[in-house]
Amino acid sequence: MAHPLASLPYLGIGIGLREQISKKIETHRNLIDVVEVITESYFPSHAQPFLYRFAQWFPVIPHGIE
Repeated sequence: MAHPLASLPYLGIGIGLREQISKKIETHRNLIDVVEVITESYFPSHAQPFLYRFAQWFPVIPHGIE
């Protein structure tokens, strides 16, 4: 039997989107395939324009922590 994770699609190399490293992410965006975000940091929030800027370049993988 195949491993349960074997059916998940390969999304590439990703990094957690954080404001503190956003300039480096932008500079090296050709090396990054996806960004991960903590949903509580962006929805609802004034931070959404920041997220939308990066969503133009990367698929966004959200997850919650609450």
